[in-house]
Amino acid sequence: MNTAANSAAIHARNLSKMTLDVSWMGLDNSAGKTMTFALDDNTAPNAFAITDTTHSVKLQLDGQWTNPSGYVVRFDNNLLTMGTDYTISGASLVLNNLAVTGGHTLTVQSPSSLPSNLAPNSGLETASGSQPASWSTEVSGTATFSWDNLEAHGGTRSVKIQNANVTTAGTRPAWKSSTFSVNGGQQYSLSAFNKARMFRGGNIGLGIAWYNILGQQIRVDWSGTTPGSDYSLNCDWTPVSMQATAPSNAYRAAVVCGFEAPATGQTAGSLWFDDISFTQQ
Repeated sequence: MNTAANSAAIHARNLSKMTLDVSWMGLDNSAGKTMTFALDDNTAPNAFAITDTTHSVKLQLDGQWTNPSGYVVRFDNNLLTMGTDYTISGASLVLNNLAVTGGHTLTVQSPSSLPSNLAPNSGLETASGSQPASWSTEVSGTATFSWDNLEAHGGTRSVKIQNANVTTAGTRPAWKSSTFSVNGGQQYSLSAFNKARMFRGGNIGLGIAWYNILGQQIRVDWSGTTPGSDYSLNCDWTPVSMQATAPSNAYRAAVVCGFEAPATGQTAGSLWFDDISFTQQ
């Protein structure tokens, strides 16, 4: 990586897929920025010759992609077409069959303006006493909630949920943001980065709680992911995302990060969330 030049070199041989977390790498895809990636199949020094059998790679770039139709993507200065040459879904931009043999250049240019991130204290860095400002916890039962300074996707802090014991099936031990203004009938995109260690007993996910002008909760749109309850999950920082349309009478919203418990009882392991993005599409 060369953070000053906002670039990275990718040396890929005999790979079918590579995933890069651009913000973790120190690259910047904010408004007006261009990221440059040099791709080749040079993996020197090698102790012996290795034949490249793939000659190309499927590249997934994880980051906050908040305006899917606004990015300009070029490969060897040829303009790529969204939906054909690449896709953007939530926090992942995926490019198929990028040639690596002989050396090639990929550039991703962000538009000059991007939707505002409405999530309060989205990087979970700002303090309010011993808790992250604008965030609180909720659980039906018990859980250990902490503002962690040992694990972070970006910056120095994340929020953690550990060893929840739920008293009602279908409830969601979660961190929940304070509310912020939204427009009824508009579509919104929510994404975050999640990490799990020996987690078992619930479906990890994100949610959006919608409120009317009187402050009454209308509903919660929830997007749960695996693993379910029958095995333990260990994963490093991974993007999770969802989209939802605000109810016509929605006036405010809050972000929910946690998991849904399919049954009562003790869950196991730890979950972390960081770098939350909530934007109007």
